[in-house]
Amino acid sequence: MSDLDPIEFAAGDLDPAARAEGEARMRDDARFRDDVVRMREVLARIDALPADAWDPPAPPPLRLPAEATAPARPARARRARRRWSVSLPAPALALGAAALLAGGVAIGALVSGDDPAAPPVERRVALAALASAPDPPRGTARILAGNSLDLDVSGLAANRGGDFYSVWLLGDGGELVPLGSFRVGEGGAASLRVPLPQDPSRFAYVDVSREPADGDPRHSGDSVLRGATT
Repeated sequence: MSDLDPIEFAAGDLDPAARAEGEARMRDDARFRDDVVRMREVLARIDALPADAWDPPAPPPLRLPAEATAPARPARARRARRRWSVSLPAPALALGAAALLAGGVAIGALVSGDDPAAPPVERRVALAALASAPDPPRGTARILAGNSLDLDVSGLAANRGGDFYSVWLLGDGGELVPLGSFRVGEGGAASLRVPLPQDPSRFAYVDVSREPADGDPRHSGDSVLRGATT
């Protein structure tokens, strides 16, 4: 069986021999064909993103929690939509599509909560709900040696339509670093590993927010879980 990647075939960046092989597999291999169709849908979504979706997110005005009291959710500002056409080379599209497919819209890998291959845990962060509820969501973030973070959450509202959850490092002054995104089903639970592009000790909180899939990379202001890193 050939190792032709459905992502590469969907992106179209192939030599004639590989393209001919892909066309043959589209006819004869149902699994390969389904993967290519799904990838083409993802690539179309990436191409339709506005230009500012590729810019670093600007930190929103967030109310930070007092020492032991969780604040009410910050009001969600109306965000202007800009629809620009984005043209990227096929390899970049393929990489972006692979990231989206890692967990629905996830950036990072879905992992087991007791992954034996995980690096040593340097710090555990308990995540608490920011709004009262009869059965509030909860979570744990484990900061691992080697610049990565394992996140386990449960009790979250299932994602509907195009919304998803995102993980952030949040500073005392409202500065934000996005770490990854994920979706949950009816069970409301997820486990994933994300990279840490910056030293987490420089930030006061790990934050989990609910985000609309509107192409805007900024924090929505709708935080659902948060925990102090120190």
